Amino acid sequence: MLIHQLEINTTGLGITASVEANTGNTVERILAWNQQTFQDEAEAIDLSHLINGADNIEITTISASDLGVSKIVGIWYVEFISSASAQSTRTDEYIIEPSAIGVASDLTIYHECVLDKALDMSISNCGATSKRGCTKPEDFLFLSALLESLGDAILFSLFLEAAQIAKTIESMCETCTSCPDYGIGISVSNYGHKTIEGKIVRT
Repeated sequence: MLIHQLEINTTGLGITASVEANTGNTVERILAWNQQTFQDEAEAIDLSHLINGADNIEITTISASDLGVSKIVGIWYVEFISSASAQSTRTDEYIIEPSAIGVASDLTIYHECVLDKALDMSISNCGATSKRGCTKPEDFLFLSALLESLGDAILFSLFLEAAQIAKTIESMCETCTSCPDYGIGISVSNYGHKTIEGKIVRT
């Protein structure tokens, strides 16, 4: 199973997906999780209704509404399961084809949070202080390091670790709720990831 493309579109309203199973097989199931639900089978979003199933190549668009959100942000993990996988409902004897998991992400919201905290900092008496009283200098530095580590974890396909880091960032960003909404005008370029030909790369 090879994921040719898994990428959030420029509007954040859909994910373009293209995957190829071995000849003679088809994509039987598509499951999705975000950073909050990854690896929780009970929370998996079943997208199998999007499957055409005409041949071994499946091309589809996963909409934000399919994922139960208004805009696709954060990290999304999508698993494609072959008709010849160990999880298949078929009973014929086929050579088992492993499933494939790809990642599509838009980390703009995390960068916005770091930017907001940076703008909250000021220098007074040769020391860093918070203008609004909700950002500690050490927290800002820690958050910046976490964001850098998150990008590395995604690129290294450390899916569980990336989800854990993202949840930590979100918990720190919840302490201040004044992050501005920059709308959909900001390009996801350089602030996200996509899966191309089986490899995770930056957008």
